[in-house]
Amino acid sequence: MAERAEPILQAGPTFIAVGALHLPGETGLVKLLRAKGYSVTAVQ
Repeated sequence: MAERAEPILQAGPTFIAVGALHLPGETGLVKLLRAKGYSVTAVQ
């Protein structure tokens, strides 16, 4: 999922909505994107 999102993210500020099970854990989207240097912020 992170690899598929990266070209979109490189284009500029982006909002991406994904299912909750893609987010947590060592291989979750949040950790993978932060490791690549992206800022990940939860929307309330």
